[in-house]
Amino acid sequence: MVMVVVMALRKVGYLSLDQSYLVKLAKLLGAFVVVDLYFFGCDLLTEAFPGGSGAEVVAMLTAGPLVPYFWTEVVGCALCAVICFTPALRTNALLVAGSLLAILGIFCKRVQLLVGGFQIANLDYAGPLTPMQHTAFDSGLSGIYGGTVYWPTPLEFGVTLGVVALGALVFLLGIKFLPLRPKGEEAPSR
Repeated sequence: MVMVVVMALRKVGYLSLDQSYLVKLAKLLGAFVVVDLYFFGCDLLTEAFPGGSGAEVVAMLTAGPLVPYFWTEVVGCALCAVICFTPALRTNALLVAGSLLAILGIFCKRVQLLVGGFQIANLDYAGPLTPMQHTAFDSGLSGIYGGTVYWPTPLEFGVTLGVVALGALVFLLGIKFLPLRPKGEEAPSR
């Protein structure tokens, strides 16, 4: 996100920054993305270990209901790393595209963690549940709640919107009050 904002500020003339700093940011982003993919691969390998209990999680990610998020993360982050580590591909447009792919990949990872965590019941009987409380009690909690999918509530959407709005406010106040331009230049007319 920092790279996208810096390039946007350079484009409109608010910030004068040498391209070498963007190359350093790109290399740093590439390193972070590769490390993230490495740890993700380690998680998958650990879960899919023969005789382990995580094979259903790996199947859910790689071929089940979360497959679009899984492959978007893997392919997007791999493309981002290729863009960041290949000097010929480090144009401003491709660096912005790579940064946005990394953001999309991390969003997909968060969706996999949140939604995936609700897809597999970890506890069969988490509390005192009796046949009088639910009509599908015969099959346990997996029969009762197995088909449910998590979706954020309006309150959660509101909190998310508030956090994004606060970030936008801080950014706009920073552009207005921080001395980002060299002293001899004037602010653009509005």
